[in-house]
Amino acid sequence: MNRWCALICLGLAVLVAIPWPAGGGVFAYEPFSGSDELVGSNGGVGWGDVWGGIPVNTEFTVINLQFAIAGGGTIAGNSNSVLLQNNNINSGTRPLAEPVDANVVYVAFLMRGNTNAIGTGDQFLLWLDDLSSGSHADAPNVGWIGNRGDGTGTEDGFASLNFGDNELFSTALTADASHYLVARLRKSVPGAAEVYDRLDLWLDPACSDRTAPDATVVQEPAATALAAFDTIGLGTTGFDGGDIAFIDELRLATSWLEVMPCPALALFAEGEEEARRLAAR
Repeated sequence: MNRWCALICLGLAVLVAIPWPAGGGVFAYEPFSGSDELVGSNGGVGWGDVWGGIPVNTEFTVINLQFAIAGGGTIAGNSNSVLLQNNNINSGTRPLAEPVDANVVYVAFLMRGNTNAIGTGDQFLLWLDDLSSGSHADAPNVGWIGNRGDGTGTEDGFASLNFGDNELFSTALTADASHYLVARLRKSVPGAAEVYDRLDLWLDPACSDRTAPDATVVQEPAATALAAFDTIGLGTTGFDGGDIAFIDELRLATSWLEVMPCPALALFAEGEEEARRLAAR
């Protein structure tokens, strides 16, 4: 059997054998399948405690989010998702079971906003930090800020390592439609003590897009950047009465294939070493 045939067979075996999401490379997973309020709920795996935050701002709702990946499967929540309303960047907070300092971290989730919630300046953000309070302005943030925040463009998708200095906008969102956001946080210099100074963003990616993010944030100098994080948060700002955001199927993982349900040949995008790692689980 030649090398390429062996890799194809290996990829097929991995695809068949591994349920999704699964595997040692998944730091945390939250399906948002509870009922009533998010605060105090304890769903998913990889967490150190229940959700905290502001009960009136976050609650489970019977709205299903899903997105079909071009060239792959469908990201589909169950019958519930979480609704966010009002304004507070710390509306939902949750500690991870262990601090994360990996050289590469993928963050992915389904999101949706109604028409008013994607207006100019409206913000729905997920942040990663080593604090559960404060503004998190100098921590990684991903989500949307409507129309570039100031109306100078139609782009809504957002990623930032430091608000005002190291941020990007990408892609106009469609109101009342589910979108899938994938972000890759990484260190240009590997090592547990080194800082996260690169952030890649994809909105509604295809399986073949791993090496082609919509845009990349580069933070230099990175004096305020994090070397590790242990808390995830959800928040909104700029919302008026009736503005609503939804989130579902949140994942943190170490590779593209652990946040993207893609076919076996996508293993080649991660390389032979990644195929071996997956097969060794």
